[in-house]
Amino acid sequence: MSLKKENDLSPEQVSQQWASIKAQEQQQQGKQRRYLLDGVATGQPALTRAEKLQKTVAKMGFDWNDTRAVILKIREELDEVQHAIEHTPDTIQEELGDLLFCVVNLARHLKLDCEHTLKLANNKFTQRFNFIEDKLREVGKDFSQTDLGEMEHFWQLAKMAKE
Repeated sequence: MSLKKENDLSPEQVSQQWASIKAQEQQQQGKQRRYLLDGVATGQPALTRAEKLQKTVAKMGFDWNDTRAVILKIREELDEVQHAIEHTPDTIQEELGDLLFCVVNLARHLKLDCEHTLKLANNKFTQRFNFIEDKLREVGKDFSQTDLGEMEHFWQLAKMAKE
């Protein structure tokens, strides 16, 4: 393999070259894996592993160049989830998994940590739902005495209160 000088390469090419060198070193040391993705640990949380799988293949050039392409892919996957719900219920889990994988890819492109981003969303959801509960108490109700319409109204109030 002929190596180019690093200053002649883009960052992506440097990363690809580095990965190729590492693969050659592993092969020489008898550590060669059959597949590139065999090197991504399977015991990690799913969000973390999805991100690492995507980073690994991106080093090989298998990646979109901008977030617009990722967003289009998310829309495509969302359409496939809708189709599965309506026509092939046995594929819903597979299609939803594909959608989640693409959302992880968008976060990666935006340089966001998926786990942290989801924790923030969980916290925001909890705060808003707690707001609903507080509002129900203020009017002397509990969940058995309300309906989705009233809870949605309080949800919208919670959103406005934090904006």
